[in-house]
Amino acid sequence: MYSQATVLISILSSIIFLSLFIESFFISSYPQ
Repeated sequence: MYSQATVLISILSSIIFLSLFIESFFISSYPQ
């Protein structure tokens, strides 16, 4: 049984990973 803190940490880490992946994808798509 997961505690509320563990669920929150996993959700935050997944959001951070997705945002970094999307940011790197946009940077590679539109080079400055």
